[in-house]
Amino acid sequence: MLHRLHCAMVVAMLIVTGAFMAQSEETAGDFLDSNEPEPPEIVYDLERLKSIALEENPSLLAAQERVEQARSRVRQTRAAFLPEIGVSASASKTWMDRSSYDASRRRAFLGALQGAAAGGARTPTGAPTTWPLLSALGNTAGSFADAINAREAVDRDSTVYTAALNAQWLLFDGFAREFSHMASRIGVQESEAALDDARRLLLSFVASSYHAALLAREDMIIAEADVEFNERQLVDAQARRRVGTGSLSDELNFEVRVNQAKATRIRAERVYEVALIGLAELIGLPDGLPDGAVLGPLEEETPEMLVIPDKDEQIARALTYRPDLLRSDFAVDRTEAQMRAQRGAFYPSITADASRSARWVDSTSFNADDFDTSIGVVLSYRLFAGGAIRARYHEARSVYREARYSRTDTELEVAADVREATTDLRTSLEELELQQENVALVRRTRDLVEREYDAGQASLTRLNEAQRDYTNAQAQLAAARVAMR
Repeated sequence: MLHRLHCAMVVAMLIVTGAFMAQSEETAGDFLDSNEPEPPEIVYDLERLKSIALEENPSLLAAQERVEQARSRVRQTRAAFLPEIGVSASASKTWMDRSSYDASRRRAFLGALQGAAAGGARTPTGAPTTWPLLSALGNTAGSFADAINAREAVDRDSTVYTAALNAQWLLFDGFAREFSHMASRIGVQESEAALDDARRLLLSFVASSYHAALLAREDMIIAEADVEFNERQLVDAQARRRVGTGSLSDELNFEVRVNQAKATRIRAERVYEVALIGLAELIGLPDGLPDGAVLGPLEEETPEMLVIPDKDEQIARALTYRPDLLRSDFAVDRTEAQMRAQRGAFYPSITADASRSARWVDSTSFNADDFDTSIGVVLSYRLFAGGAIRARYHEARSVYREARYSRTDTELEVAADVREATTDLRTSLEELELQQENVALVRRTRDLVEREYDAGQASLTRLNEAQRDYTNAQAQLAAARVAMR
């Protein structure tokens, strides 16, 4: 009896000494590391991550730009209701080829002679009218000289200047522009719904990644607790072996268990770091989360979390507010408007136009009297275009039908999503309750087996099994808590 008491006291002293030495080593290590400044701790909870993602995620920013593109298309289609006004001006220089130049000179020469002959005789200044022969000769010589001058006045090159002001206004095109404008306005609403759906999916991905990181961190905590348990058992085994009451196999067993627990912790740390990298990508931080960033705690469940919402009520809510379904509704309306716009090609178009223009040759001096003004109305109707008009209309009608079928398919997907989510929530809550109860039972079992092992009433295999069951139960509980969220 005294011998057993003595052995127990020695074991206790060795355990205390080992713990004291371990604490001293840890304190010394902390002292050596105290000179390195640690980055300030920054807590990133789910709401903070969502807020950053909505501001920085590049995919979401791209979706916002698509909304701006849709608004610009509205302004483009609105312009079809207004007149189009333009101005034009030109200056050109032309050099005639040799044959054309010679022909122009001949025409000028002959034209001058013909004009002189048609205009009657010309009397030279100061010539006596009583000399008819001399007067006739003078007239002929003067006409010939004028013809030569006209021929020499022909230029081989000429400069032409033009200026014009034009206006066109489409009065009727079979209501194509009205429906095109309607389609573009609906397109804005469709783009906005797509942006809302992108926000919904982004926040869902952020929440999933956040909880996956929390699960990895819980696994790290569980693995660390397993390491501490086995290290404590290893110290006890080493102490028992020193006094002759323990075995080397027990000591080696706990060394193996410590290494296994550390390996599990390393794997959990890797999963945690990868989850943080994915989170940083989702929220739009190219350099990752800053040093000192930690995630918020996995808080205890609130009573509101444990309530299963009414499935039918949630389906009705989703069918009213889900942005992907609203986007499908707008797609149906937009494609219908585009189909009606294509139908306008079967009607004639009426356009009013007006212009004011002028043309000058070898001169840039002009005034208001040099301009021509024209006003008109043009009616045009294509009788035959090779079947292209009808084919485009049939294509638009098929696109409209496709949008309707897609809308029905999206509605089915939304309802199925809600049913699946409700079922998952119910099973997660049931599993959570069972895992909470199971962890309490397994922990109690592990503690009993540990005391029995210390008293020599339980085998090492049974202690390993009890600790393994407790670790697995903790991991399953953490998974159930995250799955419920």
